[in-house]
Amino acid sequence: MMLRVEEKNEKMKKSIWLSFLPSFLLIVFAFILLYKEDDFLETFVLILGYFLMIFGSLRLVFYFRLKEEQRRENNDILEGIIFFFFGLIAILKNSVLAGMLAYLLGAYYIVKNAYRLQISLDFKFNSQYSFWYYVAIISGVGVLLGAFIILNPFEEIISISKMIAYCTFIIECISIFQNITILIGMAKKNESK
Repeated sequence: MMLRVEEKNEKMKKSIWLSFLPSFLLIVFAFILLYKEDDFLETFVLILGYFLMIFGSLRLVFYFRLKEEQRRENNDILEGIIFFFFGLIAILKNSVLAGMLAYLLGAYYIVKNAYRLQISLDFKFNSQYSFWYYVAIISGVGVLLGAFIILNPFEEIISISKMIAYCTFIIECISIFQNITILIGMAKKNESK
């Protein structure tokens, strides 16, 4: 039983470390979008398509490199297929996706932060972690900002590109802070053992 919890914690740490890269890339995207606006969106969707295809291919490779008993609870094959085909769609239909970017990015942030909210509740029910409420609050803010991007209540005041850039910057900074909070909380718990 103890080994199972340790394996889960290690998997979670790896997942958290891997989530730093998209956060940093999206912060760079936000800054570029502030200055290049619409010209940049189609190019970004094309680059994102190639990135998703590569990332999806890597997830598939990682899945098939796992031991059989580790594959049962691993989502790499599902994520790999989804990322690969979304990347392919982004490459083939980049101008259409550029117009839908606000909706896609908002939906991504809602799903990402809803998942983090679930993790925070797992932390709550696993009494060894006392920082769960920080993660829950930050995740709730991320879900609200994702909805804010989709709803775009300031459509006439600010361009969609600038609103995406501002919200992306805020959400990704929050995400980085959240990752650091989780890693520090897990490290403190491991030290107390």
